[in-house]
Amino acid sequence: MNNFSAFLASENPEEIASQINIAFSDCTIEFNGPNNAWKQAKISKKTGWFSKKTLNLQLRSFANPDEFVPMIQGMMNFIGQIEASNLKVKHKLMVKVQRTKASIGFVSEALADFEENLFQLILNSDGYAFVDGTSWLNGNKELILDTFGISQIEDLDVPDADVRLGQAESDSPDDLFQSQIQRKERSIQLLKTKDIPTINHLPCIEADEEVTLRTKEAVVKRTIAVAIAAVKGEGIEDNVITSVINQFNAESFFSDEELNFIKNTEPSDDERMKFSWRYECLWVLLWSLGYIKDLSEPTEICDVATAVGFIRDSQNYDKMFAESNLRSKNEILDAADLIYRMNWACVNARIKNQEPPANLDAGVVHERYYVLNWLINAMNEDWDHISTHS
Repeated sequence: MNNFSAFLASENPEEIASQINIAFSDCTIEFNGPNNAWKQAKISKKTGWFSKKTLNLQLRSFANPDEFVPMIQGMMNFIGQIEASNLKVKHKLMVKVQRTKASIGFVSEALADFEENLFQLILNSDGYAFVDGTSWLNGNKELILDTFGISQIEDLDVPDADVRLGQAESDSPDDLFQSQIQRKERSIQLLKTKDIPTINHLPCIEADEEVTLRTKEAVVKRTIAVAIAAVKGEGIEDNVITSVINQFNAESFFSDEELNFIKNTEPSDDERMKFSWRYECLWVLLWSLGYIKDLSEPTEICDVATAVGFIRDSQNYDKMFAESNLRSKNEILDAADLIYRMNWACVNARIKNQEPPANLDAGVVHERYYVLNWLINAMNEDWDHISTHS
């Protein structure tokens, strides 16, 4: 074993640090920062009276998407092209990869001395390991899949494992509905007319039969919360923000991350930028409620003044709820599938150091992908933790 990377479902550095402390309880651990902000660590283990081995590790997570997302995208593409003997395990591994929020790369000339600790970390975290660039292993050191397509397990325990399973080009895909296959095929044909690259092994999204959309109440509340946070991100004064919150009685509408931002009287430029980008999410939410007739091509930023105008004119939550109409499941799933494949095309271009195809704006595409995943309740994730790995 020369190379070992652990992949985890949590991006919380405190939680990950706790799991490391448990798995490496027989070692000395030095983190390079506080539990909520560390990125590197050094682990030491005595191997004799006067000798010790060291293990260096580096944490990467979805907190830094420009670095993390292409890595996960590359792994998804890699697995998708493997001719696996057990397609069910392969598909479930792709779901597990898609849910990955953090990775830890371990570097040492003595990895074998830490083998038990490493796999204990994987086991405790319900993660998986990628070893020597060839093999994905579970916490019991069992081979999930290797680059030759071999699996040593019959099944892989993945919550909601029917999400985005299978390949629509298969003759008899397992666990798929015709609605999934047909929607994927429609999206691919449409993208081809726009000269946007696609790949057949990018899985289907959820089927009509499986999806329960967010309720109209949840969508209206989310629309108001996203709008207020975006306006603050743009730089509107806090007293105005407080007034709008009171006007819409919106105190309970915000996610934890949004609420922290709203309460922060001196947010950083990066925080402001992140939330001002959410105007693109607002645009899709307004579309889903019928305020906007058609979603334009994601080639430029939305009409912010028009979007904010809809919120302003609604005046309060009750009026907005009464005058809006949530679009059909079919419409929203069609939009979700199309943006899913557009997002892959943008990430693929970024990996290759190319411009996004067909003048797509990668930032707009990403925000639309984020909000549409929320609308279709993908993987049952809350707003602050929506997965956007293609």
